[in-house]
Amino acid sequence: MDRPIIQLEKGILDWILDGINVLLLVALITLPIIKLSELPDQIPVHFSADGLPDGYGSKYGLWRLPVLGIGIFIALFFLKKSPHIFNYAVEITTKNAQKQYLLAVRMLGLLSVIILGSFLYIVHQKIQAALSGSIDLGLSFALWLGGTILFVLGVYIFLSLKRKSD
Repeated sequence: MDRPIIQLEKGILDWILDGINVLLLVALITLPIIKLSELPDQIPVHFSADGLPDGYGSKYGLWRLPVLGIGIFIALFFLKKSPHIFNYAVEITTKNAQKQYLLAVRMLGLLSVIILGSFLYIVHQKIQAALSGSIDLGLSFALWLGGTILFVLGVYIFLSLKRKSD
């Protein structure tokens, strides 16, 4: 792989995505800290397609998504610093590297927002289900999440192919 290694400069969109990601990560960590003492020992941990709890576990299981979120945040933070190692739908040249790398890094930033936001929503819904029984986590959420991720990837591929020779 003989791709140009370019130091990308962050634009306003990059700073906004980074800021949103940091806020989501802080919220994802803070919410369980604030609510953990209020929760019963056993809480819903899995939900059926219609959003009803169908599996229970320890309240400390709430920490799985925040820990995974921290891992994803750190991995993407470092991965975005090396866009020359990514897989691309187009050949990367010295002419198009800057734009292709920016597209890919911004796509990762947006996917991180979607993933961390989804983790926060899931943790919040598990807490709500444990405290009040109300829940809004079912097939519609899974379809929304999958559709949103596919849409972002589709737009990225479209823009990447459109700008392959820029």
